[in-house]
Amino acid sequence: MKKINFDDLLKNFDLKKFIKYLDKSSKNKNTNPVLINSPEVFNGLLKSSISKKIDFNKLSKSLWAYEVPKSIPEVEVDFIHLAIQNGTLLPDINDNFKFEKMSDVTFDDESTNYYYNYQIISSKINKSYYIFVVYDDFMSAGKYFCLKKLKNKNLAINFIKEEQKKLKKFYKK
Repeated sequence: MKKINFDDLLKNFDLKKFIKYLDKSSKNKNTNPVLINSPEVFNGLLKSSISKKIDFNKLSKSLWAYEVPKSIPEVEVDFIHLAIQNGTLLPDINDNFKFEKMSDVTFDDESTNYYYNYQIISSKINKSYYIFVVYDDFMSAGKYFCLKKLKNKNLAINFIKEEQKKLKKFYKK
């Protein structure tokens, strides 16, 4: 399998295409990350970076956590996973994005831990605030997806607070 690096993706990155992807994937009606079937953010990055050298179908056949293709060198995968977890992936990709705020919550039951990392990342081009979620139950590959798009940072903060209250109720069952 031909290796591609993160810089190869960035060279071909189409910001408008990626924003359309985020806008479409942020229209979730169900917001519980355990139940949601939303496209991964990294899928959108790959689809926004397609070129003659980068074939999405070949890349998406073998994946690491967060849908990162195994054709990316492992040392870069570590960088990508860390950037996803600390909210810097999108600002690293393009200066249109700015990390604003993060909020973590964890729940335990008898079999596993459930980790939710909510991130607010703003977009200059469309003056919006996107809420991203890093979800991990430590039993399967983690998920990283766009949950919601809002026009105001305070609305985004309040949305996350409400989501965390819903999760607390969900895990008390």
